[in-house]
Amino acid sequence: MLGSRVTTSNENPQWTVEKMPRARVMGDMTLLPNGDVLLINSGSAGSAAWELGREPVFVPDLYQPKKSGELEV
Repeated sequence: MLGSRVTTSNENPQWTVEKMPRARVMGDMTLLPNGDVLLINSGSAGSAAWELGREPVFVPDLYQPKKSGELEV
């Protein structure tokens, strides 16, 4: 899976593509005090509408943007 991000505070912002451990649709993200992002819940298929999301994801992921987009599972 690939994900992308952009740092809008850069003088010349560019999209960065990163590897993600799994597909997620309609996930919940929590910004932690250290700047990491906890990803929980979601589906791995479908689209972002309550009745269209399928295949639940029960495994949390920790996104660490300060470590060049590293993800912990």
